[in-house]
Amino acid sequence: MFSSNFPIIGFNRPQTLYVVDAIVNVPILLETLVENKGTANSGTIDVNIKVLHNEYAQFETVNYTLQLSSLSGGNSNSISKTFTPTYSGNHTLIVRATSAVTDDEPMNDAYTSTLTVAHSYFNCDALTGWTVGAEWGISTDTGLSMGSSCHVGNGQASSYSNNLATSLTTPVMDMSDAVSSPTRTNGLSFFYTGSAATNDRLKVQVKTAFGGWFDLTTVQGTVDQSFVDGQDYRTFSVNDGGIVSPLIPVPQEHYHSQTQFRFLFESDASVSDIGYYLDELVIVYDQKVRPEEYSLASNGISTVGSTPGQWGAVRVEVTNDGNISDSVLPQIVGLPMDWEVYYANTNGVSINEESGVLLSPGQSKLIDIKIKPDVNATTGFTQMTFRGVSSQYSSVNTTLPLQFQVMPDREPYIVQPEFAP
Repeated sequence: MFSSNFPIIGFNRPQTLYVVDAIVNVPILLETLVENKGTANSGTIDVNIKVLHNEYAQFETVNYTLQLSSLSGGNSNSISKTFTPTYSGNHTLIVRATSAVTDDEPMNDAYTSTLTVAHSYFNCDALTGWTVGAEWGISTDTGLSMGSSCHVGNGQASSYSNNLATSLTTPVMDMSDAVSSPTRTNGLSFFYTGSAATNDRLKVQVKTAFGGWFDLTTVQGTVDQSFVDGQDYRTFSVNDGGIVSPLIPVPQEHYHSQTQFRFLFESDASVSDIGYYLDELVIVYDQKVRPEEYSLASNGISTVGSTPGQWGAVRVEVTNDGNISDSVLPQIVGLPMDWEVYYANTNGVSINEESGVLLSPGQSKLIDIKIKPDVNATTGFTQMTFRGVSSQYSSVNTTLPLQFQVMPDREPYIVQPEFAP
């Protein structure tokens, strides 16, 4: 219901109800229509499909190129590709068509759109793994895509009990891989109908890292008390960060290894009603890029030793062999006591050790390691190790053995006697 990719017969959804376009780890079919708006034949057309993770620079979660046969002027053809999103969250879809001949109007060769991938989607057709409290269950009184819903109460022909405090709780979900400061809303949403009496309410909560429950929103009042003449559903409209959507924002600190969501229904001792029906629960959050997407390499270029108390340099090259842009943090392991070191670009500008050197996928850069031995350093070669560490995962790094030569600051001049003794 919240998906732009899943039409429900007889249910007219405005675009404001679209929350997701796909589900993580679930295959999706993308169909692209390519049109030749010119008059000449296009030649073979390469159709490139990319999905970019919005929380990172130049991270392509999907990259496929398909070939479409030549199109004569004014004609069109479609091409399709099934792919599986591997990261939930807010992404950008880019589809670009490139013909074998020069295009007189290249500005319309690309289509760009948002692509939001849900982490979880529950249709309320089963509650396996859920914790089900009193008077909660699956009901066929009403439902959307699967014909059933999660209901608190005793059916539309009855009512819930007084003095209730009962909850429906999702299974434990490991969401510790959530991005700490996402640019778009991370949260959950659902459709609901039914009715509750005055002072009775449904609280939507998330479990904190300390085991308590944090209130996200509250549902009260009446949506539809009778489904004989049809069914009315309601969802949410929340302005978060200037973007209005049905998503209820969830603070990022509540995405952890034991995340759960709870629907707590409370009633007082007076009047009761049919209760609430929930359906189409969707959870969206931006997943961090996994360590296997990162890879670094390094090799030595040159070395210039120095005398004690003077600056020398070792030049190394670092390469990003991963699938995502990354900053490499330079380190020297094994630097002798009282020696000094700093890092610089080849133009002499110093490199901040905390921000490092930014590399795009496949990009290489040179780093000059400036080393000054102690004034009392012993002449000869000193062994040490260069270590380039990923700014995202310290476990991702590259190491390179180095040796730095401390040269003598004077050379003895021996005067031989004129006559041998």
